Amino acid sequence: MTFGDLLNNDQLILVVCEDCSTRTPVDPAPHALHVGLGAELAQLAPEVRCPVCGSADIALRAHSPVKHRAESPALAK
Repeated sequence: MTFGDLLNNDQLILVVCEDCSTRTPVDPAPHALHVGLGAELAQLAPEVRCPVCGSADIALRAHSPVKHRAESPALAK
């Protein structure tokens, strides 16, 4: 998945820490400006650390807050 794909689909980068299980959404726009729209999301992984514990053992995923909200009945109200 490229940064262009994320931005075109109104998605965020979800940083998932394998050590402390924190899930942190991050705006892909500043990273896309730095590496380009055609760059792969995986290219960012060596530079990212968990914002809570500082671990480098992370996974990067696409995250849609709008879709997530629509799928959660308690939040959709």
